Amino acid sequence: MRPEPWRKQKAIAQPTDSGSKKFERGITTSMIKRFLDPKNDFAFKRIFGNEKHTRLLTSFLNTVLQSQLSSPIQKLDFLKTIQDPEIASKKQSTVDVMCQDQEGFYYIVEMQVASQTGFEERAQYYASKAYISQMNKGDHYKDLKEVIFLAIADYIVFPNKKAYKSEHCTLDRKTGENDLDKIFFTFVELPKFKELLKQEGRSLQELTLEEKWYYFLIHAASTTDEERGILSTSTEIKKAYEALNYHGLTGPERRSYESAEKNRLG
Repeated sequence: MRPEPWRKQKAIAQPTDSGSKKFERGITTSMIKRFLDPKNDFAFKRIFGNEKHTRLLTSFLNTVLQSQLSSPIQKLDFLKTIQDPEIASKKQSTVDVMCQDQEGFYYIVEMQVASQTGFEERAQYYASKAYISQMNKGDHYKDLKEVIFLAIADYIVFPNKKAYKSEHCTLDRKTGENDLDKIFFTFVELPKFKELLKQEGRSLQELTLEEKWYYFLIHAASTTDEERGILSTSTEIKKAYEALNYHGLTGPERRSYESAEKNRLG
């Protein structure tokens, strides 16, 4: 089974309650900051790179990549995130999360919080390394499995694109056919999503599960009890909140989080 990257996106679910209160941050219940920021490197890996929380990553990937998958992900196995070079003198690379599903497809998930020159090239480099690393002596090229690179960016990656989510693959310039169908890229630009919600003025109840995941990534550290209750109607997002509870961390884990937070905020 192969991913289908250009299947038409599903329409956003229509509101179920036309009279529901429009959501405005900062004017509802008081905020209690007791959750980690999932954009933090430590926190992101805690919810999506932890074998105890495989269901969270499975839900996240099935939701975000639903238009690219020919069938839902049923099982994930985490792979080592350090990509060793083929030659000792070459560069070693490290990704946030890398895993493989029941079909053998590979997934690389990166949270990029700051604008970085060459990030798009780095994405292609990481995906290519995951692709070529599958080959061992005696293997056949026809058995190479697909690689999907998912980037969640907390900055504008493609300023000339209006959409906050873009899907990329290799196409025939004339026919648009996807004959070279082994490596795919999806970019989600959180600032564009945040601005779109502001413009549309939709309530939190009206968001799709995919949109709730993006909202969670942006606001988890500062959501009110009311907001958290709405988002937690999703079992997976509720468990993600539990994993990000600051008071559930050990001393070393808190220090790791604070260190990563200092690096993130500069």
